[in-house]
Formats: sequence, structure tokens, C-alpha cells
Amino acid sequence: MLFSFALLGLLLGCPVWSHAQSYAASKTPSTLLSPRSDAQQRWGAQDANQHWAIAPLYDTLYALPYTRFETQTHQVHHTPSGYWMGERDGQQWVLHASGRVLLKAETILPRLMGRFVLIKQGPYWGLRTISGSAVLPTRCTQIQWHGDVLALQHQGQWHLLDAQEGHRYPQTVDEVRLAPASPRHQLLLVRRGQQWGVLNERLVQVLPFAYQALELAPHTTPIEHLTQVQFIAQTADGRGLLTLNGDWTPLDK
Repeated sequence: MLFSFALLGLLLGCPVWSHAQSYAASKTPSTLLSPRSDAQQRWGAQDANQHWAIAPLYDTLYALPYTRFETQTHQVHHTPSGYWMGERDGQQWVLHASGRVLLKAETILPRLMGRFVLIKQGPYWGLRTISGSAVLPTRCTQIQWHGDVLALQHQGQWHLLDAQEGHRYPQTVDEVRLAPASPRHQLLLVRRGQQWGVLNERLVQVLPFAYQALELAPHTTPIEHLTQVQFIAQTADGRGLLTLNGDWTPLDK
């Protein structure tokens, strides 16, 4: 089933168009385009000279911005990208402002994550670059969001993408859990093989993969800074309280 363009567009703050103007081939495509429909109510986009940069071939069409979520304030910021999304014939399409088709799939999440795009075909998910190159095959069985980190499961492993930046290829791990240290701080507990470590929201390692078990310790006071975060960690020598600075307080006596 296709996602509703209108619903996803509204959720992400993207304007959605569905309606009347003339037809002429565009010789000077521009990223500053206006959506228009032709006499058959098919949608395209025109440049400032009312030339068709994107031909009117689509049932629905809207600009596809870069989207940034501020986890601390819950604000959404959009930056123009020069890309558009259209829908026709049961497929969704990503188009360059020049009208060139870059990617099509049954479902495309209407959000650019750096240079990556999330797609869905039938029950499976996949990851593509904006130019259409496969990053992860469309055989991922499920996805999860951990804050603004996208996790896709493929062949028993999880592939983590920083949806905010989206400039690095996904990291591969065996297990991932969100550790909400505070409303302002999100950390990820991650397992590779038999060892646990910690990544921050930008997928930078902040604790090494050196622990047999790891969980966020209970906190009795609000956490204002990450230096206050503590974990209960298990090593071959026993359990202890661990900070992001590497300070260790034994729990087993």
C-alpha cells in the first residue's frame, strides 16, 4: 500500500499539490519551480518563464526538502534540495529539478537523509542514494527509529544511519537499544558480536565495545550534562557503575 502523500507531506511540513496551466518545453530548468497542472489535471513544475522543467505526468507532486529534526526542541527545519517527488501508476518517483527521473519505488519516505532515501517494495525496506544506487537491498525485514537514527534489519543484523547528517554509509551492528539519558540526550546501546558499547546520536562511539552487558543506570536527579550519565556494565571481573569518561565504580564486593 502506498503511503498517503498528503498525510506524510503534512507530517513533514511539505506542501502537497494536486491542480491548471499551459504547456511548453523547458530549456532552462531551475530549482525555483512552481507546481502546475495541465488540462488533464496531471501535475508538473514550471520555472519562472512558465516552461515545464518537470513535465505534467504525475497525479501528485511536491518539493522534497532536506529535513532536520531538533530532538531537544522538537522543531523541524526544511532546506530546499532541488529534488521533487511525484506519484503515478502506483509508483512514487524522485525527480531532479531538471525533470530527470532519479529513482522510483512502490513507497519512498518523503525525507532526504543527507544523500540517502528510504524505500519500500511490498513488505521489504531498502536504502538508496538520491541518484538511485543501492546501499542496502530492498530485502530489509523491518526498520526502527532510535531518536533520529534509522535502523534497518537485514540478514539478522542492524544497519544504522544518521538521518540528520546522512553523509556516512550505515554502520552494521548485531543489536541496538535506545538509552534516553534525558529529554535532551539520546544514546544508543549497541552490541557487536558479544561485546556492548555506546554510540551517540551522530553514531560516534563514546564507549568502546568492551562490555559483556550494558544498561543505563537509574538516575534520581535530572541529567543536565552527559558527564552525569552512568551505566551498569558487566565485565569478566564483575559489575560496576561506568561513566562516559570511563570512570569505574565496582558494584560486586
